[in-house]
Amino acid sequence: MSSIIEETVAKAVGRWGALKASISGLEGIFPRLAAEHDELALLMGRAEMTSDPQKRAELWAKIKPFVQRHERCEKVVLYAEPSIATFEGVDDLHVEETERIWALLEPVEQAPFESAQWEASFKQFQDLVLIHARHEEALFIRMQELIGAQRARELEDVYLKQVFQA
Repeated sequence: MSSIIEETVAKAVGRWGALKASISGLEGIFPRLAAEHDELALLMGRAEMTSDPQKRAELWAKIKPFVQRHERCEKVVLYAEPSIATFEGVDDLHVEETERIWALLEPVEQAPFESAQWEASFKQFQDLVLIHARHEEALFIRMQELIGAQRARELEDVYLKQVFQA
């Protein structure tokens, strides 16, 4: 599949994630984050399915900065919000999972793309990222209740500014 088609499909999947979140009553930053989670899941699924080292390298070159940017921007925008930062250990969970994700970057980076080592390292990374996304999404409704729909919409704008600066 060509890069243009893959990117178009990934964006469409992301829009579907945003739509699902909106149907759940989520607004602003929350559908945006759900869309990014879905887009990332698709990219990682493509990387997992291919055995072509060149394709793996191409996809990893998209996945790694996507995850880094997403997590960095979440931290400085959503998890910095006072009512969320103090909400039942959510920030602690986010920090713990993010640190584990960062620790798994190096083994993926160090392994040759054609190796079984890369497959195993990438699978660990993928699994943790997807678990992390599910944990977050399970809390989105409660987070929106804490900050309100208006603030969720405001945070989406702040988040997008951070993304474009990253």
